Amino acid sequence: MRLFIGVPLPDGLREKVFEIARELDRQGIKLVPKENLHITLSFLGEVGDVDGVKSRMKDIPSSLFRIEGAGVFPGLNYIRVVWLGVKGGENMVEELKHRGFDVNDVLHVTIARVKGKPNKKAIKEFVESVGYVGEFEGYACLFQSILMKPNPKYVRIYP
Repeated sequence: MRLFIGVPLPDGLREKVFEIARELDRQGIKLVPKENLHITLSFLGEVGDVDGVKSRMKDIPSSLFRIEGAGVFPGLNYIRVVWLGVKGGENMVEELKHRGFDVNDVLHVTIARVKGKPNKKAIKEFVESVGYVGEFEGYACLFQSILMKPNPKYVRIYP
């Protein structure tokens, strides 16, 4: 089963993030569907022992997260992902690392994926325009990622 650990966004904040992402829609960039927006903490890939992962995730403390700013991966010269920045979550990140999970170096919410030749100037202006978006107390969840067209489906399986 293809899995990742993520933090779901509260409905109101998810709506706000999606509205911000819609600024990129005019650039012909593929937005992440609203229902798929989340903070990715750790991509686990194909996992056979799902129950083992669930048991390692028991009682992970919640954390305060702040969504602020934007960026791109891998860089402005070659843009493939546009994201909103995430600050906070230190106690959750440390606990996940302590339990043997590899946690992303840059916490973020992926809002768009880029194919082809994007308008780099417009994306740079977008990135520079994003400020404070919101904050919330979040918790780590285990998601199954089901690859399908036109978008993957994410199903929360724990807790």
